[in-house]
Amino acid sequence: VYCGGIEISGGGDGRFQPGIYVIKGGKFLISSSAASGTNVAFYFVNAGAELNISGGSPVSFTAPTTGPLQGFIFYEGPGMVFKQRARMSGGSEAYYEGSIYFPTQKLELSGGSVATSPSPLTIYVAYAFLVSGGGTVYLQAQEGATNVPIPNGLRGRRFNLVM
Repeated sequence: VYCGGIEISGGGDGRFQPGIYVIKGGKFLISSSAASGTNVAFYFVNAGAELNISGGSPVSFTAPTTGPLQGFIFYEGPGMVFKQRARMSGGSEAYYEGSIYFPTQKLELSGGSVATSPSPLTIYVAYAFLVSGGGTVYLQAQEGATNVPIPNGLRGRRFNLVM
């Protein structure tokens, strides 16, 4: 449990060991740095928790294949502020194999960022998905090409993408 958030900046290299990282207040901030992890989930709880990836940060995360957050990379828990922003900006490139779940948040992709270099499974759930300033989004769901499961609550559901 990280009560003040997690910050990786200034050219650092964050390598996350398998597990669930609870962000309880503070930002999960990656700025001008690299970050990666396999079988990792980031669980955001309470009003102060926030996602912010910026400044040309290359990230690569693969969701857990078992456990309570199987299939999820980022998961919004209770107590989040309605319509708060989760940001990916400033030329950041990302490989996400799994689900990004922010049902009450605005997921913002801007400034030339690429949300997901093509992976076999990338699912976004957000209150709003804002793409601006040259941002690019790739979405795929090829179940047979990955070991990461589609979470039960998302399997078989249809979502609308409005752009």
